[in-house]
Amino acid sequence: MKKILTIVSAVALSVAVGGCYTSRTGEKIGRITKLYRSGPICPTWEAEIIRGGFTSGSGVNGAAFDFTIEDDATAERLRQVMESQQEVKIHFHTETFYSPCRSDSGGDFLDSIESIGKPEAQVSQGAAASPAAVAPTADRLAVMQQIVRQNQELLDMLKEEAKRP
Repeated sequence: MKKILTIVSAVALSVAVGGCYTSRTGEKIGRITKLYRSGPICPTWEAEIIRGGFTSGSGVNGAAFDFTIEDDATAERLRQVMESQQEVKIHFHTETFYSPCRSDSGGDFLDSIESIGKPEAQVSQGAAASPAAVAPTADRLAVMQQIVRQNQELLDMLKEEAKRP
């Protein structure tokens, strides 16, 4: 009985400390919307990726997926991707048993990240990203042209009104 209790304790301890059972692996495509350091005792890097939503023009809020990053270099790469609003593909795995010190995201861990889209903000030689520095897409350009036409019509109407006695 003592031997069985020792074996069960050893297995439980190894699961609690390090995690040893991967229940799923997968990929997700989207934009990184959140990156933060969490945990007062065991700080971890946590992030969120969203696919769809208003940024893709669908008008529907995309679903968020939270995951844990286990090293500082990858967290810095994610920060750069997030700031440039680049679309990325993440590869992840989920551990069923993991230490709470390793993850705040429910056991989803980032394995790798790859860029699949161009950055939305095109920054010129040291200029800070601003609304003026964002490269217009075809949809944005059409909307901007429509707004210019409407403004021109309003200006023409105001000029006509000003001419009247």
